[in-house]
Amino acid sequence: MADKKNHILLADDHGIIRLIVRIIIQKHLPDATFHEADDFGKVQQLIRELEFSLIVLDINMPGGDYFETLELISQNQGDAKILVFSSYDESLYAIRSLEAGADGYIQKTSSTEEFKKAIKQIVEIGRYASNNINEQMYLRNKLDELEKKRA
Repeated sequence: MADKKNHILLADDHGIIRLIVRIIIQKHLPDATFHEADDFGKVQQLIRELEFSLIVLDINMPGGDYFETLELISQNQGDAKILVFSSYDESLYAIRSLEAGADGYIQKTSSTEEFKKAIKQIVEIGRYASNNINEQMYLRNKLDELEKKRA
């Protein structure tokens, strides 16, 4: 397989979204090699053929199932960082996505600056979540701890 150091997969069924994401990431990672997929079938094909350091993945694309694709990525691309970039509300999908193997979740309605921050954090520290999701995860962990103490 090819060297994955700078291989990035942009998976979204809208070409303009892939183009914008590529432009933003290229400013942070100018030596990156980009690959694109416009459906889950193509994502699955590419993750079997190449190794990626970063996968930017939309939730809603034709040709497959999002959570099955996340699982397949985790099995075949264990070191790849997955940033979910979706129009779906993070309060509904972010924590489920993170638990299913994603390393970050950001909404398409986020500002360009927030998207840049997400890319930087994914690349540099391997994780990204908005302040809102971090707070939800913290509260969820605290509730889990309380339940364990009561049991």
